[in-house]
Amino acid sequence: PSIVSRTDHVNFFTGRSLRTLLERSGFRVMRIHREGFFWPHLRLHTTLGRTQIGRHWANTLRTSFPSQASELIALCSK
Repeated sequence: PSIVSRTDHVNFFTGRSLRTLLERSGFRVMRIHREGFFWPHLRLHTTLGRTQIGRHWANTLRTSFPSQASELIALCSK
């Protein structure tokens, strides 16, 4: 089963789609920051996130593949 069918709190956005949604809601987007790396397996993601080398790999991969960031953080004003 897809992750989408197993949870109700996960939303998948690109930087562009998040910016569009926020701007349509009346926010001015000043910056969108990408954080982490989306490991496709939850146990792998959890295990690697607990170690310094795992977090380092995630940051390196996020830089190389920004579309695979696990989190988008938007700095906005209204």
